[in-house]
Amino acid sequence: MVRPSGEISSDSPLAVETDRTHLMHYVYVLSSINFKKSYVGCTDHIERRLTEHNSGKMTYTKRYKPWKLIYTEEFATLAEARKRELYLKTGAGRRFLKTVFDRYSGIV
Repeated sequence: MVRPSGEISSDSPLAVETDRTHLMHYVYVLSSINFKKSYVGCTDHIERRLTEHNSGKMTYTKRYKPWKLIYTEEFATLAEARKRELYLKTGAGRRFLKTVFDRYSGIV
Protein backbone atom coordinates (compact mmCIF):
# COMPACT_ATOMS: atom_id res chain seq x y z
CA MET A 1 0.00 0.00 0.00
CA VAL A 2 1.32 3.44 -0.92
CA ARG A 3 0.41 6.16 1.54
CA PRO A 4 -0.51 9.70 0.40
CA SER A 5 2.94 10.88 1.49
CA GLY A 6 4.50 8.45 -0.99
CA GLU A 7 5.64 6.05 1.75
CA ILE A 8 5.04 2.35 1.32
CA SER A 9 3.55 0.54 4.29
CA SER A 10 5.47 -2.48 5.60
CA ASP A 11 2.56 -4.85 4.82
CA SER A 12 2.64 -3.99 1.11
CA PRO A 13 4.20 -6.40 -1.42
CA LEU A 14 6.05 -3.34 -2.73
CA ALA A 15 7.84 -2.95 0.61
CA VAL A 16 9.94 -6.07 0.04
CA GLU A 17 10.91 -4.91 -3.44
CA THR A 18 11.84 -1.46 -2.11
CA ASP A 19 14.04 -3.00 0.58
CA ARG A 20 15.99 -4.96 -2.04
CA THR A 21 16.71 -1.82 -4.02
CA HIS A 22 18.13 -0.11 -0.92
CA LEU A 23 20.97 -2.52 -0.25
CA MET A 24 24.09 -0.83 1.04
CA HIS A 25 27.32 -1.32 -0.82
CA TYR A 26 30.73 -1.44 0.80
CA VAL A 27 34.32 -0.87 -0.15
CA TYR A 28 36.56 -3.05 1.96
CA VAL A 29 40.25 -3.56 2.56
CA LEU A 30 41.68 -6.92 3.51
CA SER A 31 45.11 -7.62 4.93
CA SER A 32 46.80 -10.99 4.61
CA ILE A 33 47.65 -12.47 8.00
CA ASN A 34 50.75 -14.34 6.76
CA PHE A 35 52.02 -12.11 3.94
CA LYS A 36 52.55 -8.40 3.43
CA LYS A 37 49.65 -8.17 0.97
CA SER A 38 46.38 -6.25 0.85
CA TYR A 39 43.25 -6.39 -1.26
CA VAL A 40 40.64 -3.70 -2.03
CA GLY A 41 37.18 -4.65 -3.27
CA CYS A 42 33.50 -3.78 -3.11
CA THR A 43 30.46 -5.86 -2.22
CA ASP A 44 26.93 -5.71 -0.85
CA HIS A 45 27.68 -8.39 1.79
CA ILE A 46 31.00 -8.07 3.61
CA GLU A 47 30.86 -11.25 5.70
CA ARG A 48 30.04 -13.43 2.68
CA ARG A 49 32.81 -11.82 0.64
CA LEU A 50 35.42 -12.32 3.38
CA THR A 51 34.41 -15.99 3.58
CA GLU A 52 34.81 -16.31 -0.20
CA HIS A 53 38.31 -14.83 -0.05
CA ASN A 54 39.34 -17.10 2.82
CA SER A 55 37.89 -20.22 1.19
CA GLY A 56 40.17 -19.85 -1.82
CA LYS A 57 37.46 -19.05 -4.39
CA MET A 58 39.20 -15.91 -5.64
CA THR A 59 42.26 -16.27 -7.88
CA TYR A 60 44.46 -13.54 -6.38
CA THR A 61 43.49 -13.85 -2.73
CA LYS A 62 43.71 -17.64 -2.46
CA ARG A 63 47.52 -17.41 -2.63
CA TYR A 64 47.74 -15.18 0.43
CA LYS A 65 45.00 -16.44 2.74
CA PRO A 66 43.93 -16.14 5.46
CA TRP A 67 42.68 -12.55 5.26
CA LYS A 68 41.49 -10.09 7.89
CA LEU A 69 39.05 -7.26 7.26
CA ILE A 70 40.76 -4.04 8.36
CA TYR A 71 38.69 -1.22 6.81
CA THR A 72 35.24 -0.57 5.30
CA GLU A 73 33.30 2.34 3.85
CA GLU A 74 29.54 2.28 3.20
CA PHE A 75 27.77 3.65 0.11
CA ALA A 76 24.17 3.90 -1.02
CA THR A 77 24.89 2.77 -4.59
CA LEU A 78 27.17 0.32 -6.33
CA ALA A 79 28.38 3.11 -8.62
CA GLU A 80 29.60 5.16 -5.64
CA ALA A 81 31.30 2.14 -4.09
CA ARG A 82 32.97 1.20 -7.38
CA LYS A 83 34.20 4.76 -7.86
CA ARG A 84 35.76 4.76 -4.37
CA GLU A 85 37.29 1.30 -4.95
CA LEU A 86 38.94 2.54 -8.14
CA TYR A 87 40.20 5.66 -6.33
CA LEU A 88 41.77 3.53 -3.57
CA LYS A 89 43.70 1.67 -6.28
CA THR A 90 45.32 4.90 -7.54
CA GLY A 91 48.51 6.45 -6.15
CA ALA A 92 46.55 8.93 -4.02
CA GLY A 93 44.29 6.16 -2.76
CA ARG A 94 47.27 4.01 -1.85
CA ARG A 95 48.74 6.89 0.14
CA PHE A 96 45.44 7.14 2.03
CA LEU A 97 45.47 3.38 2.63
CA LYS A 98 49.00 3.63 4.02
CA THR A 99 47.52 5.68 6.91
CA VAL A 100 44.89 2.96 7.38
CA PHE A 101 47.60 0.26 7.50
CA ASP A 102 49.68 2.35 9.92
CA ARG A 103 46.70 2.73 12.26
CA TYR A 104 45.83 -0.94 11.92
CA SER A 105 49.36 -2.11 12.71
CA GLY A 106 49.31 0.06 15.83
CA ILE A 107 46.19 -1.76 17.05
CA VAL A 108 47.34 -5.35 16.40
